Amino acid sequence: MKEDNKGCFIGYKIPFMFLIDKTWIANPFKDKIAEIFFKTSNKVPLSIIKGNSTNDAHENSKKSMLKAIKKRLRFGDKDSGAIAEILWNNYLGQEIVGNKFAKL
Repeated sequence: MKEDNKGCFIGYKIPFMFLIDKTWIANPFKDKIAEIFFKTSNKVPLSIIKGNSTNDAHENSKKSMLKAIKKRLRFGDKDSGAIAEILWNNYLGQEIVGNKFAKL
């Protein structure tokens, strides 16, 4: 991606992390904790599918993470600190390599 600049890769330079609620291990679609992490990371492919540039998709995802961090810190339950910390880790780790203006 760096050499020919035709394509693009959006991913994580450090491991992507998330938390789960063990009560929903058999039914992850009902897990409200895991949903926080997947909604923010899924902004990338959803934005690209909607016709946004790869850079816009990357930025949409990062903005979503910041919004989720602020919401969790305001929420203030027992898991909020850990959730915010992991979202921040994902925010710092997400990177874009290649053509930032590529579109489908």
